[in-house]
Amino acid sequence: MKIGEILLRKKLLSSQQLSTLLTEQQSGSRKLGELLLERGIVSETDLVAVLQEQKWRREGFWMIE
Repeated sequence: MKIGEILLRKKLLSSQQLSTLLTEQQSGSRKLGELLLERGIVSETDLVAVLQEQKWRREGFWMIE
């Protein structure tokens, strides 16, 4: 699962915000997480939790929906 999808599911950003950030990300070399922190959309704590969830999901350990 992508970071943006997790953020949307957790209601930490809107689909419009995600769309805007993804467009900006494609035009540069910045990671989505960097843009989220720079804009103050999510806290560092929230971003770490989302990245951890993403890792766990990829490794097949995520069971809570």
